[in-house]
Amino acid sequence: MNKKTKLTAFIIFTIFIMCVILSACSSNSNSNTNNGNDNNSDNQGNSTAETTLSAQDERLAVSDDLTPDDYGGYNFRILYRNGCQRGTWAEYDVHKIEIATEAENGDVINDALYMRNKTVEDRFNLNIVGLPYPDGQTNEAAVAAYAKKSVLAGSDDFDLVVSWSTQVADVAAEGLFDDWNSLPNINMSKPWWIKDAMDAFTIDGKSYLAMNDIIFSGVVGEAAFIMFNKDLLEKFGLEDPYKMVDENRWTIDALDSIVKNCYVDVNGDGKRDSGDLYGFTSDAWGSAYAWMWAGGAHVTTKGADGLPYYDLYTEHNSNLLDKVYSLFYNNVGSAIRSNKNTIDFGNKGSADQESLFSSGNALFLSDRVGVLCTPEYRNAAFDYGILPMPKYDETQEKYLTMINEHASAMAIPKYEADLDRTGKIIEALCAESYKQLVPAYYEVSLKTKYSRDDESVKMLDLISAGVVYDFGLLYDIPTFDVYQTLLVDAKTPDTFASYIEKNQPKAEKKLQDILDLYDSINQ
Repeated sequence: MNKKTKLTAFIIFTIFIMCVILSACSSNSNSNTNNGNDNNSDNQGNSTAETTLSAQDERLAVSDDLTPDDYGGYNFRILYRNGCQRGTWAEYDVHKIEIATEAENGDVINDALYMRNKTVEDRFNLNIVGLPYPDGQTNEAAVAAYAKKSVLAGSDDFDLVVSWSTQVADVAAEGLFDDWNSLPNINMSKPWWIKDAMDAFTIDGKSYLAMNDIIFSGVVGEAAFIMFNKDLLEKFGLEDPYKMVDENRWTIDALDSIVKNCYVDVNGDGKRDSGDLYGFTSDAWGSAYAWMWAGGAHVTTKGADGLPYYDLYTEHNSNLLDKVYSLFYNNVGSAIRSNKNTIDFGNKGSADQESLFSSGNALFLSDRVGVLCTPEYRNAAFDYGILPMPKYDETQEKYLTMINEHASAMAIPKYEADLDRTGKIIEALCAESYKQLVPAYYEVSLKTKYSRDDESVKMLDLISAGVVYDFGLLYDIPTFDVYQTLLVDAKTPDTFASYIEKNQPKAEKKLQDILDLYDSINQ
């Protein structure tokens, strides 16, 4: 198990999930608060319950290989953002529940977070202290700026930074953070480290950013996906999309074809408004550029020398944009929120497409997995299912998705004096996140409390297995948002080539500047 990547570790056999849920509920989430020392390696029976326990024990039994230590009540301070600036996530913000909580309150995720921290605190005689910044308000960009100021001043304000990945990356490129790959007590071969992310972030053997199970939102909550309304699927008499996924037929063209037949002018007034029925809804901002990675495109790709190079200007990527444009703007069944809205949404604000779907007026919605935790979907009056982003075509090897740039990344301030202690505490928090927090969030909450069927459970596993990490997205390399830039104004796909040709020199220059900064840091 510990040779698998982080994402593979998430995929617990779905045939056992209901037993895991029953165990979690009956023990008031105690199954998620085991600190890994109560291994049941002798449980090798053939019954379903015994096999389920064995699967859980396999996760719990993975040792972090850390030696004992007593840190004398040390306050291990973690600077993190005070939530996400998306107004629609205010009531259940995945970024507010990454680091610390004051007490158990009966919520599965909150309680697992509390017990994760308590387990590490008791083990090493220390305190995990969350420092949300700015206190009392949400300003994601302020965290990285404050971290930079603190490190430059050498003021020893915190031990670890956790915040918006692209903002933290900019500070990392200035040489103000320590290298994760040389940090004592860190073992990247363990399943709680996201190997694909660490590989993408590593340049010349060094990485100044990290993703692991401590920041589960970077793995699950920010992943792009598709939701569908089961009631409307039946109403329109359409094929089961789960079957299409299983048979490798879930493609952009297939979705486009389905959506064309799903527009209904409910009130017969001849106007396309939020009271009608649609086959697909999305915004053309954050959700738009997710389609690029889902279809196999990249801003950067690593070459044989291990360095990323610009890789966006290809015929495939132009054709991919053509497919997405057709779905967004040439399809009568699509309701797209952009600067060129395709329907009258009724001025509901930035969540128009989510409101349209949650009110039961759209068959498909593209969004991020974190919305499953919001009240609109927890309290939805209809049954919904979960799907991966569609493939470019049936020759694409696997279903892919992207982690939005709002996902968190971690960094260690360079003034940190005791790196041995820092590495040990972080590794312990990673291990306990893997054993307690991830099962609570991913297995119990997303797979039972919020998702509505066993097939959705399988789809979430498929989504997590297809996450793509791109150095070009991490550093906001110009043109990373080309799909968003063109689609938000409904510019036709034939503008792709001219846009890239105009901006590629800027993109390549910024990429080289970043690589030069890394080279100077690594000297």
